[in-house]
Amino acid sequence: MKITVLVENTVSTKAPAGLLGQHGLSMLLEIPGSGRILFDTGQTDILLENLLLMDILPDSIDYIVLSHGHFDHCGGLNAIFKARQLPATVFAGPNIFSARYARSTGGGYRHIGIPYTKEHLASSGAEFIFTYGPCQMRENIWLSGPIPRTTEFEAQNTTLLDIAKQPDGFSDEIAIYLVQPEGLVVVTGCSHRGLINTIKYGQQVTGVEKVHAVVGGSHLEPASLPQQEETIKVLREMEPDIIALNHCTGIQLQAQLQSVFGARFVAANAGSIINL
Repeated sequence: MKITVLVENTVSTKAPAGLLGQHGLSMLLEIPGSGRILFDTGQTDILLENLLLMDILPDSIDYIVLSHGHFDHCGGLNAIFKARQLPATVFAGPNIFSARYARSTGGGYRHIGIPYTKEHLASSGAEFIFTYGPCQMRENIWLSGPIPRTTEFEAQNTTLLDIAKQPDGFSDEIAIYLVQPEGLVVVTGCSHRGLINTIKYGQQVTGVEKVHAVVGGSHLEPASLPQQEETIKVLREMEPDIIALNHCTGIQLQAQLQSVFGARFVAANAGSIINL
């Protein structure tokens, strides 16, 4: 299988000319015998532009999975459905359309939730399936459903808020777990529930202990230094074959991960193709 990074904060030097970067994340998973899964949609219609530059037709996408209801992961959804001729199943957590906010440095709030209503997207061909627990999409493909917090060091972010403007627990954030001959592949949007929590739950859901690859956002950039250090320590103990963390991981942490994991660290910028 392969993962193509369609939207990310930065652009790969190997990307096609004209490919655009933007704060956010979207990745295309191509799994032999199971089709194409679009995981998150970036922030705007840049996703559609990048898709076409990479010769990927919107109607060739079989499923869409939204990790959580932030604009930088869901904002490109409308552009995809405007460009499609066919409806598509969209897997999401039950609170995907709930209002979400970020605390501003000046003391106010700004809305960072999904910028469309369910009704608008449904009228364009989106057929939503909400996940209330682990969900097996296809053979060897799982959606996490709610990810339990089990580690002591992965703290909840207090600047990202829910509809009540209280710290958002992201109780319905979704990761994708893929079972490959080489082991477990964990694909994350932001890992707001904690990267290690997300990986460990994947081991529990699939019954696969060996971690082959971890791909996607980790939210380590805003994490405390002790959390960053403990996360890297546990990752080293897990001995994954591939570490391809991007987006909210931050450039400094990516450089540190490359230093720790060497050739096992794979850049996952927009335009990158990760073969697994």
